[in-house]
Amino acid sequence: MKKNIFLWVAVFAVGVMSSCSVDKVVDQAEARYIGFDAFANKVTRNKPAEFPHENFGVWGAYNSAASKVFTNKEVTYQSGDGSWSYGTPEPWVSGQTYEFAAIAPYVGGASYDYGTNVYNFGPVTVDSQSGNQIDYMVADVKDVASNSGTVQFTFNHTLSKVDFKFAPQTNTPNNWQSDIKIVVKEFTLSNVLSQGSCQFTYDAGGNTISWTGQAKGVEFKDETDYTATYKYQTPTATATPSSVSPSWLVIPQTGETRTLSIKCDIYNTTGGGEVLVKGDAIADAEITNDWDGNTHYTYTVYIGTDILGTDPYITFDVASVKDWISDTLNSVDVTP
Repeated sequence: MKKNIFLWVAVFAVGVMSSCSVDKVVDQAEARYIGFDAFANKVTRNKPAEFPHENFGVWGAYNSAASKVFTNKEVTYQSGDGSWSYGTPEPWVSGQTYEFAAIAPYVGGASYDYGTNVYNFGPVTVDSQSGNQIDYMVADVKDVASNSGTVQFTFNHTLSKVDFKFAPQTNTPNNWQSDIKIVVKEFTLSNVLSQGSCQFTYDAGGNTISWTGQAKGVEFKDETDYTATYKYQTPTATATPSSVSPSWLVIPQTGETRTLSIKCDIYNTTGGGEVLVKGDAIADAEITNDWDGNTHYTYTVYIGTDILGTDPYITFDVASVKDWISDTLNSVDVTP
């Protein structure tokens, strides 16, 4: 709660007919309360853009964790003044060193162990729709001397982030030989682990993120149009990848084979026009590399001419030449 609480008592005595006045000032010591910020090194009081949550759960204790003040206490964002509130404020105990930890967003049943700096939460399910996904985050553990002001948390991601961009193939084999535009209409990622429980061990020298009990959920699908273009030039060629891309948060996973499927339209744009070469062209590929927690992966999907299949263009060939037809004519006598 990013507020100082003051109690001011002002007493004024005014004697209209009196020849003297008495001013009395009553001072009360400022009470110092524990407050929180969701991110360190903020330049404003507003939430940073990379912190999407309106709440988080906090743990806090002093006296070597023997005296616990917060146990997964929900702290909520107050949009009116940009502060964080957890209800009735808790005062600092003088001369103590506190240990604080936090998970965002608030997750019921989550735990933190002061002796090992280990968080546990879950099981959780990551939604397959990117707009509905929750970025589960865990804070660096903070040791704070009492009366030191607002506790500022720095959070870490626990999930993996996966992006995909699209570009025409410019290298052999299967490179394009004319100006084209590719519009990816449907993108599907299958066999993705989307459920699990997280154990996060905080270590200033390197955190450890472990997910267990993983299970597969529904397919991750995106039906937004993503356009990539190709300008053929001899002897060099350039490709412009899609400027935007499908992006998902996923459960970290090891040893899994995921399937990438795309459906797209191919246009020939030579001469400035657009001629549909093939609609609803479909291709599949496998993704086998591991996805680690707190790691962002960006794939560029190169689409080559093989996506068109057999005989996508109007082409000409000489199949055969028929034999001459033989005909025997009567002889012609030209002797004078």
